[in-house]
Amino acid sequence: MNPGYGFSDAANYYFLNSSGALNCIPDQPGFNWIDTTGSVSLIANGQNAVPYTEYNSFYFSGSFRLPDILPNDKKFKFFGTCYDTIVIAGNGIIGFGNVSMSRMNVPFPIALPSVNAPRPAIFPFWYWFNFLDPEHQGRNLKYKILDDKFVITYDRVQIYNTIIDAKNFVSFQVVLQIGQSCIGENGKITLLYDNSKSGSTFLNNYQNNNLNAMTIGIQNSPGTIALTYRRSETNHSVTVPGPLFDNIAADSPGPLALEIAQINEVLPVELLSFTSNVNVNDVSLRWIVGSETDNAGFEIERKSVTGPILTDWITLGFVRGIVNSNIQTEYTYADKNLASGKYNYRLKQIDVNGNFRYYDMSNTVVVGIPEKFRLGQNYPNPFNPITRIEFDLPMDVNVELKLYDTYGREVKKLVSEIKKAGYYSIELDCSGLSSGAYFYQWRAGDHINAKMLRVIR
Repeated sequence: MNPGYGFSDAANYYFLNSSGALNCIPDQPGFNWIDTTGSVSLIANGQNAVPYTEYNSFYFSGSFRLPDILPNDKKFKFFGTCYDTIVIAGNGIIGFGNVSMSRMNVPFPIALPSVNAPRPAIFPFWYWFNFLDPEHQGRNLKYKILDDKFVITYDRVQIYNTIIDAKNFVSFQVVLQIGQSCIGENGKITLLYDNSKSGSTFLNNYQNNNLNAMTIGIQNSPGTIALTYRRSETNHSVTVPGPLFDNIAADSPGPLALEIAQINEVLPVELLSFTSNVNVNDVSLRWIVGSETDNAGFEIERKSVTGPILTDWITLGFVRGIVNSNIQTEYTYADKNLASGKYNYRLKQIDVNGNFRYYDMSNTVVVGIPEKFRLGQNYPNPFNPITRIEFDLPMDVNVELKLYDTYGREVKKLVSEIKKAGYYSIELDCSGLSSGAYFYQWRAGDHINAKMLRVIR
C-alpha cells in the first residue's frame, strides 16, 4: 500500500496527502491552516462554551449536534447523501444526520468498516482525548462557516493519560467542502495536521510508534463500506500506515494535508503553471493549462497576508475558458494599483455545471514601497462624476490632499492624516460640483505638488 495515495472502488473515494515524498504528483493538496478568527467555540480552554448534546462521564467524552447548521440551503454531500446537520465529537469524530450519539462518545477506535462505529462519519483522528486535563493552555474545539467551507478545529487537544505531561497534545483541522443544493460530486474533505501546534511528547510518540489505537478514515451510513488512511492497534502496531505528518526529514515531522474526495472527479483543466510578475505596484498573473474539459472559466481571487491578521479572499474578476480543448492555452490577468504588502492568489476554476476547484499560487506576492514621492494625474480626466487620484510615499509622513476651484477656494478635503509608506489610490466624487476646471494640491511632508482636473456634465 502507498501511504501517501490510495483509493477504494467500493467507497468511490481516494485519499492523497501533501508529503514531500510524492512531489511528482501535480495535484497534491497544499497545507493551508485556516485562520480561526470568527469561529464559534464549543469548548474553550477545556471548558464548555455550549452544553454537550450528549456526554459520557465515564470516558470524559461528549459530542455536539448542530442541526441545520449550514446557511442558505447549503449542504455537505457524503457518500451520495446531502447533509446540513453535523455532529462534532470531542474524540475526533465528525458525524452527519442521524448518526448515533452514543457511538460518537466511545473513545476506543476500532477498524473500519464496522456497524459498531459511528456512521456515517469522518474520522479525522479517532482517539481518546481529554479536554478537561488542565496540564496546558489550549484545549479548544470550534467551528467556522465560510462561503464554501465548514471548518472544524481541534486546537491543542490533550491526549488522555494517567501521567502528568503538559506536552502531550495535538492540533488538527477538518475542512468540508459545502455547496448549494445536492448536484455534483461528493464534497471534498481536507484534513490538516499541524506539528507546530502539537506537543513534543505527542510528536515523539508518533515518531516512535508509541501512540495507542487510532483510526483515520471515512465510513458510510450502513457501516459496510469505508476508506481507511491510518490505523494502529492497542499494541501500537500500525496496520494501515498513512502518515499524520510529513516525514521528509525523519527527525523533524512537518505539517501535512490529507485530501479525501470522490474518485470519478474528472479535473476540468490540467494546470501546468501559475505564476506572477510584479511591476511597481501592478501584478501580472499568468497560468497555462494543458487541456480543458467543460471549463467555463476562472475566477481570480486575492487575499492580503500583511501583518498578523489575514483578510478573506476577494474576487477580482473572471476570465472565460475555452470550454473544451486539447491544446496548451495561456491565460493572463492584471491586478493593478495595489497597496504595499504581501498577497496570496488563487484560481477558482468553474465548469459548465457550476462545479469548481481551487488552484493556489505556491508563492506569496510582495509589493514593495515606492522609491520616491509621486503625485499622479487623476484618471479618468475629464470625468463625470468619479475619478481616482494616486500618490506614492517612500516613508511614513503626514499627507494632505485638497481640491480647489479656480479662485483658490477649498472645495473638498480628501486626505489629512499620517500615512504609512506605500502606494495609494483615492476616489474623488464630484457629484455635487458644477462643470469646469479644478485643481488638487498634495502635501506630503515637505513635498508639494498640484494638478488640474476637469469635471464635465
